[in-house]
Amino acid sequence: MRTIGRVLLASGTFILVSAAIYWFVSHEWAGTILLVGTGTATLIVAAYSWLKVGSSTVFAEDRGDADPGDGEGEAIASFTMDSPWPLAFGIGVAVLAGGLVFGPPLLVVGAVVIVVAIVGMMRESIA
Repeated sequence: MRTIGRVLLASGTFILVSAAIYWFVSHEWAGTILLVGTGTATLIVAAYSWLKVGSSTVFAEDRGDADPGDGEGEAIASFTMDSPWPLAFGIGVAVLAGGLVFGPPLLVVGAVVIVVAIVGMMRESIA
């Protein structure tokens, strides 16, 4: 995961620099907040892949002598199809985005729904 960690680190840094430039050029809040959130989320995933997986496992994409078929057949993950939490998370994001347009009460409701959905997904993945 060293390769994907580097790509995500570069992407997150680029997005955060773009957010700073966007703010200084436009002084517009919604786009700046969305860019900062995207950059931060990208850097969180980069840090996770770098710390959790990067030092213990060597994947085919990290080897210079790898063939295209070397990564074939790796287990990616298992996803449950009957979980309500991804839908709740999506609804929370939509309400939060509506709050950027219509006002703070929707921001609070959207944030609460997002936190509840994240906690639900985390509890479900532990079981």
